[in-house]
This record gives sequence, structure tokens and C-alpha cells, in this order.
Amino acid sequence: MDKYIISGLLKIGVGGNFVAHSIAAFQGDARLAKYLTWVGINSEAATLLLPLLGAIHMLVGVAVLLKPLPWILLYATVWSFFTALLPWLYDYDWLAFVQQSTCWTSALAIYLILYRGIKNNR
Repeated sequence: MDKYIISGLLKIGVGGNFVAHSIAAFQGDARLAKYLTWVGINSEAATLLLPLLGAIHMLVGVAVLLKPLPWILLYATVWSFFTALLPWLYDYDWLAFVQQSTCWTSALAIYLILYRGIKNNR
């Protein structure tokens, strides 16, 4: 299978995930604010940061879909891994980490396919 087909399918998953989470941040998702306060940001600042995070993640999601530059994919990988860990660390929900691992592993896979020389195997 062509590496561009595989990376294209993965881009839809990662881009869609970031766009969906940006919409949740724009809507002031209380769960996202709760995690921000847990890492040390006061609740008022967390509420103010949500639209900024939403804007950043909307840009990341669209960039992954249209032009996945290496640094954007690495940002998506690191951010997704960190946010997948939060439910596990916050309330010991290890299953949430497993469920959310698809985003960071997909972002990393796109990076490896496009920028680390994984060849087509036809």
C-alpha cells in the first residue's frame, strides 16, 4: 500500500482529533479546565486559556490535514501523549490513556512515514 494513502488516513484521525478538541476548548469544556487547574493553573486563568488552546489546536489540526510539517507532527505527538496521561495521573483512569493513545501514536507514525524514510513496499 502506498505510504501516502496510509499517512493520509492517519492525518484524518490526528487532524480530526485536534479540531474536535479545539471546538471543546472554544466551548469552555469544564473537563479541560479541570486538567489545567490540576497542573497548577488557577481556575480563572484556565478559563481564559481555553480559547487560546482551542485556536492553537485548530491550527495544528488543519496543518496536519493540509501540510504536516515535522515540528507540527512532533508537537502533536508530545501534546497528545501528555494529555493522554492526564486522566491517568488525575484520577487513575488508565483506560483513558489506552483509548487516547491512538492520537499520539498516529501523529508519530505520520512523522516516521513522511520524514524518517519509511519506504513504499509494493
